Amino acid sequence: MERLNKTWEVAMRGQDGEWDTTTLHSYEHQSDEPLWQAERAQIRPSKAKPVNRPYKSLLVFSDTQMGFRRVFDYDTKEYSLVPIHDERALKIA
Repeated sequence: MERLNKTWEVAMRGQDGEWDTTTLHSYEHQSDEPLWQAERAQIRPSKAKPVNRPYKSLLVFSDTQMGFRRVFDYDTKEYSLVPIHDERALKIA
């Protein structure tokens, strides 16, 4: 069962410099069906020889998508902020 939560418009500037507007929708989905388990990944070590570089490691940490999502609780009729990031993971990084 899906229920429409809200609809909003987002404006984005295209490559041509013109503003385009698109309509987005937020749905709440409830189902009694269990989620499917992902298949086990086969990870094998690389046979490539390491390249000799003047540094030992490099960490690229971009597009973190840190922030909060505002969620409406239909039972309490109140909004709450739900983090879309993991504070512990950010501290480790």
